[in-house]
Amino acid sequence: MIKKSTFHSFLEEVVQDSQSFLKDENWLDPATGGPAVELIEPLIEPFLGNDKGAPPKNLWKAINLGSRTGPAFETLGNIQAALDCYRLGQYQYRENTPLYPSAMREDVVHLMMRDDAARQQLWTAVCADRIGNQERAQQLYTWAAENRTLTEEDFQEFLNGQPSGIWQRLPFKAYALACLEHWEEALIVAKRCQEVVNVDADAQTTESYQPPLQVLKMVLALASYKLGPTPELLKKAKEALDPQVVASRVQPSHLYSLYYLYNLRQRHPEIINSEQTKLTSAELAQQGAQACVEWMAEGGVTLDFTPESLALLDTTIHDIYATFKEESQKVRAIMLWGSYLGEVTRRELAGGQWRFTEEFWDSSLYWDMGEIDFNMWIFRYLHQYLHGEIHKTLFQAWQETEQAYQEY
Repeated sequence: MIKKSTFHSFLEEVVQDSQSFLKDENWLDPATGGPAVELIEPLIEPFLGNDKGAPPKNLWKAINLGSRTGPAFETLGNIQAALDCYRLGQYQYRENTPLYPSAMREDVVHLMMRDDAARQQLWTAVCADRIGNQERAQQLYTWAAENRTLTEEDFQEFLNGQPSGIWQRLPFKAYALACLEHWEEALIVAKRCQEVVNVDADAQTTESYQPPLQVLKMVLALASYKLGPTPELLKKAKEALDPQVVASRVQPSHLYSLYYLYNLRQRHPEIINSEQTKLTSAELAQQGAQACVEWMAEGGVTLDFTPESLALLDTTIHDIYATFKEESQKVRAIMLWGSYLGEVTRRELAGGQWRFTEEFWDSSLYWDMGEIDFNMWIFRYLHQYLHGEIHKTLFQAWQETEQAYQEY
């Protein structure tokens, strides 16, 4: 039996908590396991509008299922329950005004007030988008993009004191602009934000799993392709919209990033379903890693994509490798084990990208660190390890890579 990943278990907990709440309120749809929207929506309607007051806590909790339980259901494959959550989530921003004044907004409305409005507007826009309420979604994307604006004075103040204040905000402005298909403006905002990320050590290491940084990568790849649709940029856009790209050991952040990613995947099926003669490097590695999990499970070794699971491989792979007589068997084993090692590392250390080359042993997992690329030559290392040329275990290789990543 294949062991469930820790993220899968986290998703089940999110869903179970929501189902317990819905059951207590008599709002659970037994057919889908999600919210009974036909019972909840009529209760929400009296609270729509600026002057209607706030809904009670239980109703507000049901509305908030959209941005958390919705993507959890979707990741677990329960699409109808996910759509029902998104249907409720379209009411999160209930007001019928954008908040920002039409002129001199930075002098009238405080930045934090606009931030709060923009978060709710964007969450609501995504939910409305997912259920096909395009008019409402477009309106809210417009408002969210405006409210996430930083004045030049704000930008410089954050840049000189707290750069995270820039990259925690502007990726969502770029995202809203991308959903409006304002590609040039979205790319300008995203590139300016990326320049800040490149010089902020926290954005490269300790905070690199953060959803704003994951959203930034999506928008950069997508907008670049839309403005210059080459095969290479199509490949990068497809890779950027792969759910595995936002994987992180910080489970709530992983789920939050998927919320935004799923929406872009739905909006751009021409990218997701693009026919390519070869699988992308990311797809090759992900298939190899999953095949490794299934293969090792047959021998009683359960892998869950955590660094600690690499220690389990260390106890078995030398003995397994020694049984192979054919060179093709050995190369395949190195491909599967290496893909697993790389996928564990990529999920832990944000920004990692696979690069498969014609010469298999030169393929690597790499991180763009600005002036340099930081590479992990996984398959070459495994070959040397299994042939006794080096004695650094898989778990030690992970630890060494993590340390070097943080230093860079």
